[in-house]
This record gives sequence, C-alpha cells and structure tokens, in this order.
Amino acid sequence: MQNDPQLPRRLLSYHYRIFNKHGVSPVNLAILEDTSRKWRPTSYRYQSLGCGIAFHFRICKTIDFEGKLDDPRYQHQQAFFVIAAHLGIQQHRRNPQNLIDCRLDLTVKLTKEEYTRLKILQLLRLIDWLMPLPDELKIQFRNQLRQRQPEKNMPHITLFEELALKEGLEKGILQNAHEANLDVPDTRFGQVPDSVRERVNALCSEPTLKDLLRRAARASSLHKFQVAL
Repeated sequence: MQNDPQLPRRLLSYHYRIFNKHGVSPVNLAILEDTSRKWRPTSYRYQSLGCGIAFHFRICKTIDFEGKLDDPRYQHQQAFFVIAAHLGIQQHRRNPQNLIDCRLDLTVKLTKEEYTRLKILQLLRLIDWLMPLPDELKIQFRNQLRQRQPEKNMPHITLFEELALKEGLEKGILQNAHEANLDVPDTRFGQVPDSVRERVNALCSEPTLKDLLRRAARASSLHKFQVAL
C-alpha cells in the first residue's frame, strides 16, 4: 500500500460491511509498504450536526523492520517472509543480481521451516508475486536454487510453470511440451515414474498438454497429477 489519503475511509467501509453482513466486529490491520516514515494513519473521523464516527485501526509498516529481521523474535513467523519480501523489492529493485540473491535467501530459509507443504507453497507464491524477476533472470534463479538445494523437492511452482511454458509450449514443439509437463512434477515431487512419462509422451494435442501443465503446477501430490492424466 502506497501513501493513500483515502485509506482510512476505505478501511471504515470494509469494517462496516463485515459488521453489517456477519454481525462481528473485525480487527483492522493495514500493512503499509510505502517508504515514508511519517505517514502513519490510525483513524478516520467525521462529524456533522453533533453526530459522527471515530474509527480506529492498527497499522504495520514494513519499513520499521529494516535492519531488524535478524531478531530471533521474527525468525520463525510467517509474516517475516512477507515483510522481508516487501523490503527486498524496495531495496533491490534496481539491482537485479541483489534481488536474485535476496530472493534465493528467502526461498531457502522458507523451505527449512517446519511448515506444512501447503503453507510453504502459499508463501512461495506470495514471494513470487511480491518479488517478480525479469525474464532473463528467471532461469538463472531456478538454476541457482537447484544448486543450493539439490536434494530438495521444491514446491515452487509459479516460476517453474512459467518457464516451462515459455521453453516448451510457446515454441509449439510437442517434444518440448512433453519435457515441460515432466519437468514441473519432477521438480516438485522428485523422480517421475516411467509409467507416467509414457502416458505424458503419448499425448499429441498441444491444448491438452498446456492444460495438463497447469494441472501439474497445481497438483498437491504426484498421485493427484497421475489422476489428472
């Protein structure tokens, strides 16, 4: 969220809609990723003819965590990765190599946490969205990640799915499309059985292969990918 003077009013609107529909009073927390240390809205008020509202909400500014992410209090919290990704893109937006290094460190650190596979996948998707890489650096990132964690079955699907599509389907070559469809589950779940490889290689329709690639990227297990076949 950048500096937005209409934010307090919108938060009041969100608060009331939830209260009106569900009959509960939500806790309102705004995560602010702007670079201003002074802009810290915490309330919205209006009054007319003796009637009015005073609405208060809480904020968390990512900039307040600069230089503090090594604090043990934050190390194993899921919010740590969101805040670190925000700070990383702010600090390294104009230095692609530093951005790759920052994202690699975050990704490796996340995969070492004792979260569920689904939670790791959700956080990796969020990091992928918060810290986008230029096209020319995506393959470099993937290769460096594999070098740092060669034994890890990475559940990082968004980037790999995109690369597989560009390397295979966009060229319109069935052979590359087959390889793309096997690369995603192979990266995520480990060695793909020969029986699955044979079924994938038997497919000859490019739209079918493209749809299967998306299914491979979203499947939560190798078994579910096999079912999609």
